[in-house]
Amino acid sequence: MKRHWENANLTYFIKLSCLVFLAFNFTSVCQSAFAQETTTQEDLIAPKILAPSLTLTTHTSVPNLMADVIVMDDHDSETELRILSSDLVEGMELDETDQGIKYVTYQAVDAAGNETIFIRPIYVYGYQEQADGEDISSIDITPPEVTCYPVYLKVGSQSVAEFEDKKASASATDNNIEDLTPNLQLESSAKAKLDLDKPGNYLVTWEVEDRAGNKGLANQWVIVMPQ
Repeated sequence: MKRHWENANLTYFIKLSCLVFLAFNFTSVCQSAFAQETTTQEDLIAPKILAPSLTLTTHTSVPNLMADVIVMDDHDSETELRILSSDLVEGMELDETDQGIKYVTYQAVDAAGNETIFIRPIYVYGYQEQADGEDISSIDITPPEVTCYPVYLKVGSQSVAEFEDKKASASATDNNIEDLTPNLQLESSAKAKLDLDKPGNYLVTWEVEDRAGNKGLANQWVIVMPQ
């Protein structure tokens, strides 16, 4: 009877130990999976601002400059769009002194804090030009499109000059199908803060101009990892 009781207790102890072992390993696996999911789901890509070409005529008023602007985000998160600066103000009456190319600068920030700056050229042409039927289709008011994705580098794997020259995961195109990627340059203040010999996350800005002087910008995360 005593031996039977001891055997029963031993069996119970073994089963209990197995259950504890399985529970511990299941928790570890879940934690590992959660950590991996958190890492892979980290949002490091800035939203994209899309705006059609816009021409205005003197002796008319400026429309709502946000109405035709679209923001796209890869994580479909809430994105804040606003105008940082503008040569034109909604409702203002345009006259002959306003003729030429004007600029509106937009900013979009997603829920992860990624930021995009978009400079939109708007051509204001004179009332007489319109009356004479002058062709303005040849005027380029479409900024280049700059596209960037996060870059992962090992500490000391390259210099900042080499990084700028390689333009990894960064590209630029223009509306005339011209590849402007070779013309991409790092914005000076962000370039000065980029330290490829020290682990960390660095946000840089690539910029480029097309032949008409239209400017394109995009931010890129550079993640420098330990050796």
